[in-house]
Amino acid sequence: MTLHSIWLSIVVLLILVLAAFKAKTIQAGVEWCWNKLTNWSWLTVEIREVCEDKILASLQIDKFTVDLYIFLHVWVVNKKEVPTVPKEWALTVMAGKQKLQTEREPDISKWHQHSKVEKQRQDFTFIEDIRENLHAFGNQPLHHGIPAEGWLCFVVRDVKDSLLQGAILRLTLIDSFGRKHIHKKKEPWPCKGNMVNPERLW
Repeated sequence: MTLHSIWLSIVVLLILVLAAFKAKTIQAGVEWCWNKLTNWSWLTVEIREVCEDKILASLQIDKFTVDLYIFLHVWVVNKKEVPTVPKEWALTVMAGKQKLQTEREPDISKWHQHSKVEKQRQDFTFIEDIRENLHAFGNQPLHHGIPAEGWLCFVVRDVKDSLLQGAILRLTLIDSFGRKHIHKKKEPWPCKGNMVNPERLW
């Protein structure tokens, strides 16, 4: 084989490699665009409040752990004209290198939010205790442009009571079409009052 043939073979091989790489890049680009178009979020999901309640899980001489109940006041609006229904919620707590999956707490009827509000009457200032029942986020259809809001509760078991410090919450909503809508939130956690369940005390 002459030197000219060797160089010709090398050039052809390089052309084939570049063509394969380019085709793979184009395919990846097409798949990325297709995923963006088909999974374009129909819903806007926001977390308006993040509150917590802690129930003692274990107690040792030098440490203790809790079952951490995470309450999310969620606001959702449908941006499309086709109605859809919330079918499934999931919450992941990302704390440092940990990614902790939570359990959904379906019944929050025993909890209420206890807050203190400063009020004025004439020249007199006083503090009023307010106890509000928690209205759970329902499974009603979400219609175009009409916001829905309510509370969700998730629990992480047997963890440190400081778990949420510096953590990121990733909330996932799956609608009736199987689409996923993801919202992430990090500190500071807005919460206007403590969560109290008289039946679950320390």
